[in-house]
Amino acid sequence: MIFRKKNTRISLSPAQKSILSVIMLICIIVQIFSLSLIYKSRRQAQEDTARIYGESLASGITVIVNSSLYITQSMKSLYLNYRDNFLTNFDMICIDLSKSSDSISEFFLAPMGTITHAWPEEIKESTIGFNMINDTEQGEKAIKAINTGKITVAGPHILKNGKPGFIIRNPIFKDDKFDAFTTVVLDWERFVNQIINQLDTSSEEYNFGVWKTNNNHTYTNEHGFIFADTTKDVSRSVKIKIKVPNDVWYLSVEPVEGWVTVQDLIPDILISIAIVLTVFLLLFKRMQETSRKLHLFEYDQLTGVLNRQAFFDKASKLLKNNPDKSFDVLLGDIENFKFLNSIYGTTEADNLLKYLAIEYKKLEPYGIIGRYGGDSFIVLFPTSRRSAENEFLDQIKGIISHAPIQNFNINFGFYGNIDHSTSINIICDRALFAAKSIKHNYDVHFANYDGTVSKVHIREQFLEASFPKALENDEFKVWYQPKFSAKEEKIVGAEALVRWIQPNGTIISPGEFISLFEKDGLIVKLDEYVFTTVCQHIRKRLNEGKSIVPVSINVSRASLHHSGLIQRYKNIIKDKSIIPDYVPLELTESFADNGLKIKELTETLKKEGFKIHMDDFGTGLSSLSCLNILPFDVIKLDKSLIDYIGNEGGDEILRHTIEIAHFKKMNVVAEGVETKEQLDFLKKLNCDAIQGYYFSKPRSDEDFFAYLDKMI
Repeated sequence: MIFRKKNTRISLSPAQKSILSVIMLICIIVQIFSLSLIYKSRRQAQEDTARIYGESLASGITVIVNSSLYITQSMKSLYLNYRDNFLTNFDMICIDLSKSSDSISEFFLAPMGTITHAWPEEIKESTIGFNMINDTEQGEKAIKAINTGKITVAGPHILKNGKPGFIIRNPIFKDDKFDAFTTVVLDWERFVNQIINQLDTSSEEYNFGVWKTNNNHTYTNEHGFIFADTTKDVSRSVKIKIKVPNDVWYLSVEPVEGWVTVQDLIPDILISIAIVLTVFLLLFKRMQETSRKLHLFEYDQLTGVLNRQAFFDKASKLLKNNPDKSFDVLLGDIENFKFLNSIYGTTEADNLLKYLAIEYKKLEPYGIIGRYGGDSFIVLFPTSRRSAENEFLDQIKGIISHAPIQNFNINFGFYGNIDHSTSINIICDRALFAAKSIKHNYDVHFANYDGTVSKVHIREQFLEASFPKALENDEFKVWYQPKFSAKEEKIVGAEALVRWIQPNGTIISPGEFISLFEKDGLIVKLDEYVFTTVCQHIRKRLNEGKSIVPVSINVSRASLHHSGLIQRYKNIIKDKSIIPDYVPLELTESFADNGLKIKELTETLKKEGFKIHMDDFGTGLSSLSCLNILPFDVIKLDKSLIDYIGNEGGDEILRHTIEIAHFKKMNVVAEGVETKEQLDFLKKLNCDAIQGYYFSKPRSDEDFFAYLDKMI
């Protein structure tokens, strides 16, 4: 990739080209993903609105059908109880009943299946004497009504008046024998118009269809299909099931203007292309300037070896010019170099780096060496120079033994027989991943790169790199899981939990980032962020005059050891004008292993007014002993203990644990309670509070405080 400026021709480095390509690819993927989300969102919005309209239609159909069923029941009752009067005044009764629904067009009475009474007047001549049971089209449903003794819905049929409709037939039995039918006929045109008139102007925006299985007739009006066969043509996007006696109908709805298509997103696509091109050009310009500056600095000023970028450039050229030769990469990373710097001083630490650079050159005289980071060096050399691992480690031991600083450790990452088509920065990263994989493992000093090491470290690097911006953009959300009193089953508190929800809706599991941030120290900032957020929520509730409950907040091991923790937390609650009682602190049981220092910290927290909860009680070896050492106010029984309820040994452990805690004047909270049996057992043991899915899952802040208002 070349550009010109002031007659100077400068090429981007292979690493820059790779980075630019990756960024370009990511931009394209992100834009495609964004457009896909826009499309899905618009389509979903269409479907949601159409479904609301469709459910209103379905509800209207159900109401009218049920109303018609009620009318046949009324006719049946009149026939059984006031037969003579009913037959004499049949027309007048039908006129009154027809006022109940605009959709009803005809009434019939058919003793033994043959029509003897009909309304209105104009249909009597064509219908009286008609046998429903023997009719080819209607007979099946008539016989079904007699056999089942239940109301049936027949149709749609072409009625005697030439219009489509359906027949609701109610069988009458006397002395367990079929006696007659009371029948109501609904005109579908009236039926549809009655439904449409009850709705708003949405009817102008949608076509709808009513469908049923194995239907032989299709009728239409201005709004779409009245009936069609579901086996032939059904709208799958919005389909609502409607139950009618002895039948099932389906209602589908579609916008008059059609569903949104990819073509509708052309303006968004053009904007996306413009954004990607703009980003690409800006990055290209920036890399041009970077390339100019990098050519001015090739060697590390302290050690005299190639700096990182210069090493990349020379290594890339070496691999390119020797495509048939095999090469290896070795990276040496000094563990805890910052600690050495603070103990021995900057001068001695720098001397160590200069000494190692010289020794690495001796170790691989036919390779090229660079300073990969502040405390790491990397060497690229021909595979033919690769010593056996044991021999190599002996050489390394000799280098370490003669170093100007003693008692330090170097982790070596080795990536052998590298792929020439892979960019040099990826090659070096793989060696670094291998070295990092044995960090803190003082019995192992050498690790080969493999795919597992790569995946783990790439993911960890992504999470660590994303953390600052995620914190700045409030991607970490505080959720709350309520705690309930065991006896009264009333909400008495909550625990603050953290969720990482990215802007695109992706949720990163706490199990993935909490342990990582505890190792790299980022958990300190996250703990403080959660503490501050909870205090803000409580202050807001107090300002609004609403009820609050104490919200316990987890404090990691790293945060407790971080200087100034107590003062910062005091400043936060002072700034929010709340008292420490509102925000008790939860410490995991494993803190007890730290002895006197943790005891001093917890006692200081207590003096400042904070309540201290022991979280995860029962998961470690120090459970009972730490109750006598640390000044806890509450212990939280881990879910692993609760899951053993019903096991004789588990029940006894819980009973004794709760008794001991109460003897030490500590309250007990049971975590992970999911069943009524667990709750009842804990009540018998006088457990103070319950936390778990039996009462409530973790809730977002808005959901939790709405829930709190409802419960208190």
